Order: sequence, then structure tokens, then C-alpha cells
Amino acid sequence: MNFTTIKIILAFTLFWIAFFNYAGIALSNKMPVIYNINGECKKLVEKDSEVHLKDFTRLELDNQSKYPWFKAGYDSYKPELPILDSLRYYSKLAKIIAFGGSWCSDTKKLLPAFYKVVEAVGIPSENIILIGVSRRKKSEGRESKHYHIKKVPTFILFFNGKELGRVIEKVDKSIEFDMLKIYKGKLSDK
Repeated sequence: MNFTTIKIILAFTLFWIAFFNYAGIALSNKMPVIYNINGECKKLVEKDSEVHLKDFTRLELDNQSKYPWFKAGYDSYKPELPILDSLRYYSKLAKIIAFGGSWCSDTKKLLPAFYKVVEAVGIPSENIILIGVSRRKKSEGRESKHYHIKKVPTFILFFNGKELGRVIEKVDKSIEFDMLKIYKGKLSDK
């Protein structure tokens, strides 16, 4: 095998590794690696009444000209402090994929509350992936199909690469209550 052949094989291999990591496609039934280009989360961008993805940081949601609903919802949400104290126990273990649409009234209500909670309990931003979907619940990558997303927002909670549970579209009591219920219910005997 000559040097040129080795370079071609290496380039081909690196291309497919990068493709699968960027697209968030798992090669097994486990959750894909929780990182993307530059270690940033994914972005909701409105275009022609559909939502598309680009890489961005969580802080861009604070842009009031693009997402006026986010800052208003974030600032007004008052999480339950005793539940936050309990949820902190799971914060370093938490890996979450959040699906939403900036066109969706439930996303506009729950996404700001979700971020207020995860930031209050200290879940690292690199452990959260935000994926925007169109009104047809399609994402730019194959993530919405892979995770069978039918309603938004959907928050999928993972532990050790396995899905623990989901908060889908509505909450029972609050986003923090539902998240704690999932963690306690699945991890209490571990």
C-alpha cells in the first residue's frame, strides 16, 4: 500500500467520522456523542416559517430581536427552589437533547423555563443539545427521525448513554418537577 492510498483511506475515514458526529447520528441504539462543532449547542433559526439548524451558543437565544419570547419567558419563570436543590444532585450526570420550534407556543413557554432550570442547577452547556424542527417535526439532520419526535418541545434525558425518559409538549407540574421525577424514578435504585 503506497502513501497516497493511505492518505485517501484516512481522509475518507475522517470524513465519515465527522459526518456522523455533526449530524448527531448514532451508530447504535445509544445516544450520540454530546458535542458538536466548537463544542457549542445547536441553533433555532427562522426562515420562511420553518426552523433550521446552525451552530450557536445558548446566549443567542437572549437576542430579543430574534427571540423576544425567550428572554421574557426566562426572566419571568420562577422555578421551585426545593426541587432545584434536589435536581442539583443529578446535574453533573445529566445529558439532554431538546427538540423545539420557534413557531410553537409550547416551545415558547417551556424552552425558557428549561434553560432557567438547567442553568440554575449547573448542568453543563456541553451536555445539552438543542435541535430546531419544522412544523412537520423535521430537523435539518436526521435527529428528529432517529428519536421519533412527534410533538414539541421534547426534552430527552439520558444517563450513561441510555434514555431515561422524556418531557413531551406539556408538563405535569413544572419542567423541574418532571425532570426530577424522571431522574429519581430511574436512578433511585442505582
